[in-house]
Amino acid sequence: MTKRNTKTCPACGSEVSLSNFEKHYMSKKCLSGGKQVKSSSLTCLHCESSFSSSAGRGVHEVQCGHNPKRRILNLGRTAWNKGLKSKPDTRNPEFIGKIGGYRPNAGRSQKFKVVDSYGKSTTLQSTYELKCMELLNDLGIKWSRPKALKYNNKNYFADFYLVDFDLYLDPKNSYKAKLDTDKIAAVIAENKVRLHVLLKEQLTRDYIENLIAVRPNGEVAS
Repeated sequence: MTKRNTKTCPACGSEVSLSNFEKHYMSKKCLSGGKQVKSSSLTCLHCESSFSSSAGRGVHEVQCGHNPKRRILNLGRTAWNKGLKSKPDTRNPEFIGKIGGYRPNAGRSQKFKVVDSYGKSTTLQSTYELKCMELLNDLGIKWSRPKALKYNNKNYFADFYLVDFDLYLDPKNSYKAKLDTDKIAAVIAENKVRLHVLLKEQLTRDYIENLIAVRPNGEVAS
């Protein structure tokens, strides 16, 4: 039977096959003493220092100053924030440790519990909606939260319905308005309704008064 080609590992003294030598050399097993731990393996191959364990000898040999293939190992991990000054906790103490609900600056829209023009409790989902409600109330315009409008077999909920003017209003930020352009067009086309998206700069008394001045048939109220 032909003996396979082997090589003696200089780090741990084990006989290792040539095909497996690169994988073995300086591996975890190699540093812990290898596959063949002998009494002589407790002595450094490069400086003859003695150790009580093969693991200690293996770690030393890798970094031994007489080792021509010396490698410096980072045996510990430095904390990612070492040397950095801790930043003050800017969170509202009222919300620290609590789960759920609205939190200022938490990336969610603020919610407001209100009552519509017909005495029904409802929830506004943003400051844009709150501003729109305040303008409608100041103008004496009755409003309610409308039922879903169908489009492409999906539901679309506008924010306000002005029953006296058969008009839907939907205040949005400019990004969301652009994102919903096709959706709004489909809602209007399928339901034959008047639906207006109100941007931040359009949330004014004058703009809303101009909207309600236009009748459903397109005529301008005198």
